[in-house]
Amino acid sequence: MDSPETIEAQMRIFGQNLRRARKRTGLAQDKLGIDKAMVSQLELGERSPRLTTVVRIAGLLEVTPAALLKGVGASKAGVGLPPRRHDLQEPLARFGANLLWARLREGTSQMELGGEARVDRGGISALEQGMRAPKMSTILKLAWTLEMPAATLLRGV
Repeated sequence: MDSPETIEAQMRIFGQNLRRARKRTGLAQDKLGIDKAMVSQLELGERSPRLTTVVRIAGLLEVTPAALLKGVGASKAGVGLPPRRHDLQEPLARFGANLLWARLREGTSQMELGGEARVDRGGISALEQGMRAPKMSTILKLAWTLEMPAATLLRGV
């Protein structure tokens, strides 16, 4: 389900969304506060940014990180949305709470999720605690394994 080809295809969709959002705002690639070559790689789906980078770029483009993930990830009927928590303002804490919600909703352990998504169990724990900024490829692996749109994991980020 989360083969390298699938993740690459999903990264290309993310890149297309990023390019559209950037062009809508009229910003050149060198105006996003990161290296122009990196922006180009992101838009081509050739590089997997960390969540913190996605949040920073989304802010400059005046869109939500979830908007950059439109059409990315699995689509499962009735997935629902993680609960809104106003006590979690930090992007990593919000992502972690959403991941925990999604994992518990599926009734799976960190070990099982990590094995299926090919992410270390300790990594799952660190993500859920908001201690680690995941790469986009990790977010996509988790979304596919949990059979939900990647944007659901970024709700409120």
